Amino acid sequence: MRLGILFLALLGFSCTTSTEKKSPDAVEAIKNEEAVKPSGEVVLDLTNYGFEVLLTTPDTSNKDIQISETKNGTLVVNINSLFNVTLGYDGDLAMFKADLEAGSDVFEYEIVSETPTEILYKTVLKSESKLESYHFYTVMDLGGEFFEFFDTPSDKSKSEKSVRKMLSYCKKSTSSLVNS
Repeated sequence: MRLGILFLALLGFSCTTSTEKKSPDAVEAIKNEEAVKPSGEVVLDLTNYGFEVLLTTPDTSNKDIQISETKNGTLVVNINSLFNVTLGYDGDLAMFKADLEAGSDVFEYEIVSETPTEILYKTVLKSESKLESYHFYTVMDLGGEFFEFFDTPSDKSKSEKSVRKMLSYCKKSTSSLVNS
């Protein structure tokens, strides 16, 4: 079910028909709270959005940051086309994998790599276009609280390299409760 919703968005439909974009002031507040890290990374404190998470992202200097809360309780973080990630509480990797293995009428799925906490997979549109895109899904324990992270559905194809990079940023995230 969750997988089907993700891929409806890939086809141009929004799975969260009314996401709320944060005001420029709210986004500026996030920028001011960023902790600069070495090698062009920053940490966004998402506590003000109800997530006790310090999310590692690419350097956001001079980039458009959009943070949206969805009706289903997830948080979408977009930084230009560099970083497009959705996070939510809990998550179930086994169920997600079962959904992939069950297949779809619209997409073919191929698991590219997998660990006990993450799956990197490829989708191929079952049409003449054979549009290919890569995606990730991971569940992480951050300070005793479980969070799911996945690339935000888009109508644009994502390369394996870009998806691996987004996943690597997410894996550096920590709980804001542990660091307080």
